Amino acid sequence: MENNRKIDAFLLLNELHEVINSRDRREIWNFIVCSLNKIKSELADAKKSKYSVYENDCNYISGIFMRSILDYMKIEMLTSSRDWIKDKKNVEQVWLSVWDCKDRIDFCRERVHLDLFDKIDYSLKETLRFYREQFGPGAYMSPELKVLKRNCSICKDNIKKCSHLSGVIYNGSLCSEILIDVELIGGSLVSYPRDHRCRAWPWRIDENGKSEVLFISTYCIGDFLDNDDWFDLNSSCPW
Repeated sequence: MENNRKIDAFLLLNELHEVINSRDRREIWNFIVCSLNKIKSELADAKKSKYSVYENDCNYISGIFMRSILDYMKIEMLTSSRDWIKDKKNVEQVWLSVWDCKDRIDFCRERVHLDLFDKIDYSLKETLRFYREQFGPGAYMSPELKVLKRNCSICKDNIKKCSHLSGVIYNGSLCSEILIDVELIGGSLVSYPRDHRCRAWPWRIDENGKSEVLFISTYCIGDFLDNDDWFDLNSSCPW
């Protein structure tokens, strides 16, 4: 993108709507990846000062929404085969992607309304219903942590003392708590977890009754701006 050209977040969303109506997965994929790379560039600290707070906030929300579409397309891709459920690794990956997508959609729909949200939300609920039918409600790891200090991701000060609120966007950055001096007390399996990604799958239980389970998720709603460990945005279109 040229340095003197800014992103119009609402124009991007309108363009995305038109692209999605075309039903061409390759076109949708390429459009979103290109848009995300532009948004990521524009939200870099070196460029934020060129735009208003409102523009930076809109770009951030647009980026989260675009990223949720990639999550959704990834679910479609992983479940495209009739035998996808026979691949245990695939089952786990779809489960993670569903919750990634759901968290991002929920985040966006609190701030802007698009009819597309309802379609995606319905599809995600149907996928979760399918998992309940196939694997039951599940058991989840819930860690018990002792946190001595929590810093603000915006100002880096103690979040209890600063004026920023966790979950609020400030000039294109989402305020969150940074845990400092964390002590692990223990963990337990629960039915209603804070993070459904930490699910204990029955096929991961060995002959001694020990289970390999995700203890703490590293998921971040805005990971596309930093190091996106869940999906490679620069990968080629899978279709």
